[in-house]
Amino acid sequence: MLNKAIGINPVDWKFIQANPLNWPDGHVPGVDGSGVIVQVGNNVDKSLIGSRLT
Repeated sequence: MLNKAIGINPVDWKFIQANPLNWPDGHVPGVDGSGVIVQVGNNVDKSLIGSRLT
């Protein structure tokens, strides 16, 4: 998903404070977000690409 907006909530900042150096590659803080699906994984309906999530 291409994020248009994310909300940093207590879960995120607690995780950031607890262990920021051991995040896996590609991890982005923010468990709440909105945006547009730009890619899907294997066995996922490709018609979802371009859908807006809010």
